[in-house]
Amino acid sequence: MIDPRIRHALSLFDHVAERLTKVTAWSCDPERAPGGPWSHHAVPTLVCALDGMIRLEGPRRRIDLQAGEALLLEPACLHRHLPPQGRSMYLGLGVLPAWCDLVLQGSDRLSWSARLPLHPTSTLLEQALLAGAGAARLQATRSVLAQVLGERHEDLALLAPGLWPMVRLLWSCTADSSVDPAAMVAASGLSRAQAYRCFRAGYGITPAEAITSTRLSLAQWLLRRGIAVGEASRRAGFPSRATFTRLWRRRFGTPPSRLTRARSLL
Repeated sequence: MIDPRIRHALSLFDHVAERLTKVTAWSCDPERAPGGPWSHHAVPTLVCALDGMIRLEGPRRRIDLQAGEALLLEPACLHRHLPPQGRSMYLGLGVLPAWCDLVLQGSDRLSWSARLPLHPTSTLLEQALLAGAGAARLQATRSVLAQVLGERHEDLALLAPGLWPMVRLLWSCTADSSVDPAAMVAASGLSRAQAYRCFRAGYGITPAEAITSTRLSLAQWLLRRGIAVGEASRRAGFPSRATFTRLWRRRFGTPPSRLTRARSLL
């Protein structure tokens, strides 16, 4: 039997694109999270209030999203979510390197998560983040939500026990140096062998490879935003610039400085 709260959340989800009235964007912060209450996602994120009011805070900024309002968060944007109160409920969408991650979250431990194909949702979300304010951003975000509604959603809880807790750590693995394969195994509640089999089956690669891939994606975003190579390496959670450069070359075949130079020519 479907939880009535999930049924209600899904009914709101079905009309989220048409009900969207306002979209705000928060850019990445100049410094990496120093600890304390703030964290940052390693991936582009969309938060859309479905019901009630959803509050997010960041250094020197705060927003109360009413139903039908959304917030776009660049990677490395310092923030925190305050727990939903009363009937409040929101949709969260994150772009991981392997897939797009969808979450419906509400008060009283209401939570449902699913995966959907990476493309074209990831491209549409990036376009929304880079769109100008006002009508352009609103329309771009509606396009994201319309695409999400039309995709096939695979319930992460049904895919494999323990997969969602491991995937959730990838959202913020660059902000927390304690996020490593061992932490992902611990979050799964499974044995190491079971957790690795589960993650490989659901994500396609090992936990260590997923962490590296997520950090490279964040570094790529930061470099495109004009952040220097050394700083992008540090903020993406790599232990050294040399390690970052080696892994970047292995993935892209060129040094990260080439992306910085190419951007300077635009």
